[in-house]
Amino acid sequence: MTTHDRESPGADAPRSVEAVRALARAARALVRSSELNMVHYRVLSAIASGEDRASRVAERLELGRPAISAAVDALCRAGYLVRGEVK
Repeated sequence: MTTHDRESPGADAPRSVEAVRALARAARALVRSSELNMVHYRVLSAIASGEDRASRVAERLELGRPAISAAVDALCRAGYLVRGEVK
């Protein structure tokens, strides 16, 4: 590797692009093998990270509150979540 290669901001671009593609393939495989979609996984991840209100989850995921409510309803029906009061 030359000095020019280390200084070039795009030197790692091919590896980065391949990593993103690998993650996308893994995500598609996960969705195909499950009843959940990517919004469901994102909502579960936000809740697991400590978000406890739909408005905060919607803001964090940059989704509308109706989309979050629909995802939470589906996750509750599937047994992944249980609704409760926030204390």
